[in-house]
Amino acid sequence: MRRLKYILMILALFLIPNTISAEECSVSEMSRLKKIASNITSKYEYTETIPDEGYGSAKFKFTISNVTSDVYLTVKAGYYDQYGNEAFNYHYPNQNNQIIIENQQDGKSYAFMVYGNTPNCKDDYITKIYITTPDYNEFYIHDLCKGIEDYKFCQKWVKTNYSEEEFERVVKKYIKSLEKEPTPEEPDPGDEWFVSLISFLTKYIYLVIPVIVLCIIGILYLRSKDDFDFKVKNK
Repeated sequence: MRRLKYILMILALFLIPNTISAEECSVSEMSRLKKIASNITSKYEYTETIPDEGYGSAKFKFTISNVTSDVYLTVKAGYYDQYGNEAFNYHYPNQNNQIIIENQQDGKSYAFMVYGNTPNCKDDYITKIYITTPDYNEFYIHDLCKGIEDYKFCQKWVKTNYSEEEFERVVKKYIKSLEKEPTPEEPDPGDEWFVSLISFLTKYIYLVIPVIVLCIIGILYLRSKDDFDFKVKNK
């Protein structure tokens, strides 16, 4: 019986602290931390580097504000540790309640997880904040883009996924599509009557020829008749 009593006491020592720990982060404390997290804001700015030869690149700087000492942020580091676990970067606010992260890539979505940093809610998950950087088009400074800067693949912030050769092929095809065929010269207005006459004669040639023949016969008949009358009068 005494042995059973000792066993129960040992089990209680293991179970009671865990129960207390699970109840440490109260609902009211978590509600306060969620309110703090809801006031967190973020913005980014970029620095562009364009070398004398080749194409440029862009790096981004994140400024996350209104981060009090009661919370901290983590984000995936993009690699795994020696134990095969996904690594995270931890970020704590500076004296201005800001977290500044530099040298971030373009065209990526970063998920920052907010955790509690108070004694009662230490490491308790609160919420998640996303920052998405635009895609940087390194080829927008290409010579082929001069004069067609409004073309979608000649703009700075656009996703292309093209190699340089593929980019040139696509842009050249677009430039060719802009070329207009030469318009035919319009006829001289003074020649329109002549064109209309030729068109009329061609269309009604089967009627025109008989009319012309009849006119010639009529003219010849009238001339021969006049000559005959003239001769009769002279007699």
